[in-house]
Amino acid sequence: MNYPDHLLPKPNYRTIENIAESANCFLIRNTPTKEFCIPGTKLVNPELVEIQSNHLGDFSTNLLGVFTELDIKYQIVGNAQDYFHSLWIQGEEVNVPTYQNDFEVNENRGCFYLSIDEITGQSVNYPQDNPKIEACGKVIHTPTKCNFWHFSIRWYNQDGIDIRYLGISKNQRRRFLSLTKTLVIELSLIDKPNNSIISPDLYTKND
Repeated sequence: MNYPDHLLPKPNYRTIENIAESANCFLIRNTPTKEFCIPGTKLVNPELVEIQSNHLGDFSTNLLGVFTELDIKYQIVGNAQDYFHSLWIQGEEVNVPTYQNDFEVNENRGCFYLSIDEITGQSVNYPQDNPKIEACGKVIHTPTKCNFWHFSIRWYNQDGIDIRYLGISKNQRRRFLSLTKTLVIELSLIDKPNNSIISPDLYTKND
């Protein structure tokens, strides 16, 4: 079995800088099981929404389009995980994952969706904090060596500073993560949206 070639970065690709300007684009987030909703509802179970606490709100997703629901089943495994999950450097040629050594197929995974238009600029704050910290959501292209279509949702304060670098307290960190998780759940879509696919001009070099 071969790893999907359309997921791998190519030497003529470039980082997508202006994804928020592309109308009707959506993110797809995989879940460890297809049964990911709270029973009897269309709400994602909070226990299945993991926002990396060590990165303070860096929520890992993929851009729906070239990357499809069929691609969520490809799971990187093995000793080279750190390599394949590391950030891709523009122009870099990458190794191709090999079946069973570097990746497996996990048919149990499910997924939900998020609108880039809706998540961008969404404000999160805890009014009782002193000083008050308010942050807005932003969708950032963070391609990895195994997945060019990897995107992160991150949070920036009024001065444009990534909230991860503000040195906030442990309690503020916990409250902030809880608020961002709640927002992700509120904005999540269970059914596949009618999405746009971005133009190759946005991710290929002009020369």
